[in-house]
Parts: sequence; structure tokens; C-alpha cells
Amino acid sequence: LAVYLFLVGYLNEDMRLGLLYVNPIARLLDCTIGILLALLFLHLREQERYTVWTESHIHIISIAFWLFLGAVFLQSHYPLFFDKVYTAAYWPMEALLVLTLAILGGASSKNTVTKRVLNCKAFVFLGSCSLSFYLLHIPVINLIHLLNENWYADSRDIVGAIVCLIATLIAATIANYLIEQKFTNW
Repeated sequence: LAVYLFLVGYLNEDMRLGLLYVNPIARLLDCTIGILLALLFLHLREQERYTVWTESHIHIISIAFWLFLGAVFLQSHYPLFFDKVYTAAYWPMEALLVLTLAILGGASSKNTVTKRVLNCKAFVFLGSCSLSFYLLHIPVINLIHLLNENWYADSRDIVGAIVCLIATLIAATIANYLIEQKFTNW
């Protein structure tokens, strides 16, 4: 994270995209955080106290969630000033949000509205497509940008962002059905 934060400030936008965002080696931090979150979730679930922990800390989790959304908003409108702040805030807040949603949607937690929403077929389906979505979003965004220079997945271009989102979701659904599910079954 320290190296990442250092490089964010010194690389131009194209270099940041190529070296820090798209490069699989730079994405190892995301992968490591995901693995650690899964281990923490499994540990908390074994304690059978994790819903109590979540319920007693939900106010902190809610504040972190809104701060995370605020950081995303600020990053999209003031990218130069907030690059380092956003990057430093992104991983811890995303990790807390993912852990909280996993706990709230967990099988042994109370049957809350949040649990029912997280376990509805649409969200379960989107979760099953998430790896394909992650792997395909950059190629789809670039292809759409090549087809129409005015459309780009950017917060300043809502039409382009929606087109890219829908196209990536369609591509991820197809890849999930034709590749991921077959490998999982195999």
C-alpha cells in the first residue's frame, strides 16, 4: 500500500492505469485483502458471535460506508487532489464493507431485510458473475470507447458509463455461463 501510494503521486494517468490498475501484480494487494477477509469471516463465523459483533458495531460500519461513498464521489470530481486520500481510504473501507455484508448475509445471522436482499437471486447471480465482470470490464470499456469516442466509463459521462456497465454485464453473464460454470462443475 505504501509503494502504491507513492507511485500514485508520481505516475501520469496512463502509467497509473497500466501499472497500478490493470497490472495483475499490482492487484495482488486486492487479492491478499480478499483472502484475509475470507479467513477473518470464517474465524468470526466459527465464534458464533459474529452477528452480535455486527449488530453492536453497525453504526461504525454505516459511517465507514458513507465515508467510502463520499471518497468515491470526491475522487470522481477532484481526481488530482484526492488520488492519495482516496487510495488510502479505499482498501480499508472496502474491506470493512465486504466483511459486514458477508456477516449480514451469512447463513446463521438473523433473517433481516439486509440478509433477504443480499440472498435474493439477482444479487447471488451478480456475485457469481463478479470474476468475469472484473476480468472483462477493461477490455469492454476500451472496445466501446473505440466504437464511439464519446462514450467512456467515466463519472463525467453517465451515458457512456451505463453503456459500459450493461455491455460488461452481458459479456460477464456469457463468460460466466460458457466458461466459469463449466469449470466449476468440472
